Amino acid sequence: MTERVAQKGVWGWMLFDWASQPFHTLLITFIFGPYFVSTLAADPVSGQAEWGRMLAVTGLFIGFAAPVLGALSDAIGPRKPWVLAFSVLYVVGSAGLWFAVPGMDTVLPVLIFFAIGLMGVEFATVFTNAMLPDLGPRADVGKFSGSGWALGYLGGVVSLAFAVGFLIGSPETGVTLLGFAPLFGLDPTLGEGERATGVLTALWYVVFILPLFLFTPDAPKRRVPEAFATGMQSLVSTLKSLPSRPSLTSYLLSSMFYRDALNGLFAFGGIYAVGVLEWETVQLGVFGILAAITGTAGAFFGGRLDAAKGPRPVVRGSIWILMLICIGVVL
Repeated sequence: MTERVAQKGVWGWMLFDWASQPFHTLLITFIFGPYFVSTLAADPVSGQAEWGRMLAVTGLFIGFAAPVLGALSDAIGPRKPWVLAFSVLYVVGSAGLWFAVPGMDTVLPVLIFFAIGLMGVEFATVFTNAMLPDLGPRADVGKFSGSGWALGYLGGVVSLAFAVGFLIGSPETGVTLLGFAPLFGLDPTLGEGERATGVLTALWYVVFILPLFLFTPDAPKRRVPEAFATGMQSLVSTLKSLPSRPSLTSYLLSSMFYRDALNGLFAFGGIYAVGVLEWETVQLGVFGILAAITGTAGAFFGGRLDAAKGPRPVVRGSIWILMLICIGVVL
């Protein structure tokens, strides 16, 4: 049985979600994605198409590369060096969004920066997830996971509230949601508040990822000759075994469709609100805060239900609720 690591090590691991959540909340869903489509692109229709193509291409690359990287990590052992390497991509990609100036000749550099940041956050998540089973006994895994997820949503709430309260001003009034002039003299007419969310996301990550590196123990280094070949053999062996393991196969397929659906909601929810409902950035921010608060509660109590009832009924119940809500939204 795996012994529970020190409390500060568990908190260090959970703070990764707090550190990385602004990329999803500020950049993908509520602030930068809608800004790209409504302001940066030539028109909303072409903007949605360019945004969708970027996400599709990047998602395919992540989908094919993640299992290979995971297998290599399992063969070598430590995960922190991988997290550090992909954290660099996260920070560079996020901070580069500051250069998304309205009226620029081509939006390709912006899409490239965003894709770099997206690869960074997704690949880093692969390796922090791999650290989860080593934090304590199996009975605690659901609680750790749910608490980390809830902490991530809470981080999204705080970062989003800060962005709409102090950085992003209305082009009409020139003030933020709280009635202040944007910090640092950010000009709302040039989208500087929206662009600054990229810099905020990068700085936020740099500060709050530190406890993971300082306090969370890593897997020991394994002296495996030809680690890449060993990792790939393990991956191929797992794939070949799927026909004889219907439970694992069903889990992987259902997880693929479920996660794709969630990614679609996150990637285009804010864009739908801007393009169809004609919401402004401040309205999106308020909605995002409310959504993140409910997400925090759901993740926290979901982790407790997992510990009490097991993961399967929690997942099934969540999917049914999600389907009913999505049908309601579409209608």
